[in-house]
Amino acid sequence: MYAITDNDGVVDATGETVLLRLGSKAHVFGATATTTTLAVTGSRVTGAKQTLTATVAPAAEGTVTFDDGTTALGSAAVRNGTASISVTLPVGTRSVRATFAPSSEDWSGSSSAAVPVTIARVASTTSLQLAPTTPYGAGSTVKVTVTDAADAATGIVEIREGTKVIAKAMLVGGKGTDELPATLGVGTHVLTAVYPGSLRVAGSTSPAVTVKVTRSTSSTTVRLSSPRVTYGTTAKATVTVTAATAPVSGTVAVREGGKTVATGRLAVSGRTGKVTVKLPATIAVGRHTLTAVFGGTTTVAGSSGTAALTVAKAKARVAISAATWTVKKNARPTVTVTVRGATAPTGKVTVRIGGKKVATRTVHGGRVVVRLPKVPRSTSVTATYEGSSSYLRTSVTHKVRVR
Repeated sequence: MYAITDNDGVVDATGETVLLRLGSKAHVFGATATTTTLAVTGSRVTGAKQTLTATVAPAAEGTVTFDDGTTALGSAAVRNGTASISVTLPVGTRSVRATFAPSSEDWSGSSSAAVPVTIARVASTTSLQLAPTTPYGAGSTVKVTVTDAADAATGIVEIREGTKVIAKAMLVGGKGTDELPATLGVGTHVLTAVYPGSLRVAGSTSPAVTVKVTRSTSSTTVRLSSPRVTYGTTAKATVTVTAATAPVSGTVAVREGGKTVATGRLAVSGRTGKVTVKLPATIAVGRHTLTAVFGGTTTVAGSSGTAALTVAKAKARVAISAATWTVKKNARPTVTVTVRGATAPTGKVTVRIGGKKVATRTVHGGRVVVRLPKVPRSTSVTATYEGSSSYLRTSVTHKVRVR
């Protein structure tokens, strides 16, 4: 800016006119004031671009620098009164400001008011999948999925029953798996999958899922030492109980009909238990179906198995005795017949002399006493035990001599 002076006031005078350089317009009149305003647009979630637009009025030329109070976010030249940049801001609240620096001294710089910007974490949705039932001891695979708009879910999802964490799944690509503990108790359990969130993704909890833990199934077999025995003979039964997914324990009973004939405690190795029991020698003659019964435990269901046993009649031990087997002619000796077995035999004994029946008596206390008729000559005495439901018909003979 310049000034011309004419000191004597005479028109067209020479030698007295002076040209003065006063300096720039801003130097003479001062810089023109500006105002800067800031607008922030964009989805206020992590990962989304935020557009920062500064408006400078009047539309002066220069540069706008954007910052959040401590960190420079970027800068842009002012064109037609505006400058803008796009940035991605981290989660949280910050105050963003625009500062205008003019490129000419004709304009003054200015700063916008701070604009608060809150960036939220991306919302997530968590789901939990697992089988509705599982046997005790087997465990069960659980699948979790965490979905978010940014596909950014990372970290660990906790599987909870109430507040108790019973499993954890590491997310890979928003999905994860784990196994429920094999010791999760028999009964109904209500589970949820809890995603605690990350720096970019908000946490979420799945809808509750119910799983029923049932008792492990089992199978029982019984093997006899012999499928056929005679009455009074002891047989053995070996019972084996195997559970599908859990250890077995406890006792088994061997039953014949509704009657328990033997019991034993299982010797356990892993999921299998075994015991050998003696069957009573007094199981009745005939064909029997023996049933080995495992009653089960709190974690293993009961089961049973069968085996066939045939009991045949036994041969009783029959003996005949007398005070002497040498008698006088026409003497009437007395003979005693004894009948023995695993149990006291019942029934009748027939005594014959010389083939002729002389008496039939009922056995009492395992014996029969018979007084023979007159014996005129040497002959044979035969005692026949007629048998019973448990014993075979059996005979014994002894010689009586007449002197």
